[in-house]
Amino acid sequence: PRRPPPAPAAAASGGGGEGTLLLSTRPASQCTIAGRGGPFSTPRRLSLPAGSYRVSCVNEDMNSRATFSVTIVAGETASFLNRPLE
Repeated sequence: PRRPPPAPAAAASGGGGEGTLLLSTRPASQCTIAGRGGPFSTPRRLSLPAGSYRVSCVNEDMNSRATFSVTIVAGETASFLNRPLE
């Protein structure tokens, strides 16, 4: 028996189209997305091309920061709500 080919992973690896990132942090912060400019304040709703991104957030007043990875899939929403800073 012949098996069907695996489904393409293009959307998860940046194969085209846009998705949405919902981002909020505790406490509120200034964030940048590597290679995409910034900074921007949270909370924020962003449209981004499908792909993987590194997000860095900082609140200088509270000496808090966090860096994390996010994958945007075309046509979908990635929710990172109330993300704690350390």
